[in-house]
Amino acid sequence: MKSIPYILVTCLFLLTQTSSAQTSRHRKHVLPKNLFVDQQLSGPITLKSEGLELDPIKPLQATRDTQELLLLPDQPFPKPEDGHDADIEAELIGSNGITYRSAPGLSETLSGDLKVTSRSLVFKNLPQDITYTKVRIKSSTRYPVKKIFWRCYNWGEVHH
Repeated sequence: MKSIPYILVTCLFLLTQTSSAQTSRHRKHVLPKNLFVDQQLSGPITLKSEGLELDPIKPLQATRDTQELLLLPDQPFPKPEDGHDADIEAELIGSNGITYRSAPGLSETLSGDLKVTSRSLVFKNLPQDITYTKVRIKSSTRYPVKKIFWRCYNWGEVHH
């Protein structure tokens, strides 16, 4: 008879430990806030040397510390063997009448078999108190894309 209270206390103790473990386990799996703010600017299109002007449905804003145009190629393609990628340049026209150019350089993501799956054109130090009403973009060679996005994110949250 003396062992029954001991068994009850042990069972209650184990139940308490299980429920607090479940609670802490659930706390670990809280989903982070959306890291990216994306706005689609275009569907399928081919960039060319003549340039293209895009009018966003809603004016673009610099809502985080990093802004870029994200280009998704029509189909992933291998890097050129000669190393000569398309030179792509972009400009934003601000509501203040000033033209902002993308930073020089190239940022691409590659698949496991080294095919280009995305390309980014970064804009540095954009004013956050204005909007951007037009996007101009051109490429040194034909560059088919399936989508173009305006993407904003905080560098430290994405690249940690």
